[in-house]
Amino acid sequence: MKKYLGILVLLMVSISFCAKAQYNNIKIGIDNLRPILIYERTTDENFSAEFGVEYGPIMSYEVPILSCTETFTYKRTIYGLMSNLRAFPSKKHIAPNGFFIGTDIRYFIIEDQISDIIVTNNLINFGANLGYQLIWGNFTMETLIGFSDVINFSLDNSLRPKECHTGPELNNVGKIRFQFCIGVIFPKFKKLK
Repeated sequence: MKKYLGILVLLMVSISFCAKAQYNNIKIGIDNLRPILIYERTTDENFSAEFGVEYGPIMSYEVPILSCTETFTYKRTIYGLMSNLRAFPSKKHIAPNGFFIGTDIRYFIIEDQISDIIVTNNLINFGANLGYQLIWGNFTMETLIGFSDVINFSLDNSLRPKECHTGPELNNVGKIRFQFCIGVIFPKFKKLK
């Protein structure tokens, strides 16, 4: 599956650089309370492609183990890669300004840790999103909401003894997405006349 994800990302990068691109946008922000860095490139007046990376601890808390006598400190950390295609349907604005709808593919490496045991899992999300990007001069600000579902993951059960339960399920990671970003666009954005 990793091979196919790599081919898809490479194809999206090739399309975005072969097309007549107009604007580049570098953004930083928060995606579900995790820092994210994004590069966006317009492909024409109505479409853009994005590529991003995110990192951050999802949670760290005390977990009471059912049917067990111990309590463990549970920590989950996420590393993510994101690819997003966006359409800007408004006739009053050109990409990347205004309302947009999009699809995204996100690949997560998730580290679960209890005491000194670390387990790594891989997860792929495919989803849809919508949002609004505001541009003034060379600066951008955007908000986004999205929904995605797990299409594939590898699961290591070594942190889940038969009678015990540790931590939340992986198939809930990244299902609902809230994102806020600010950025810089170049060359200077020109609105429709």
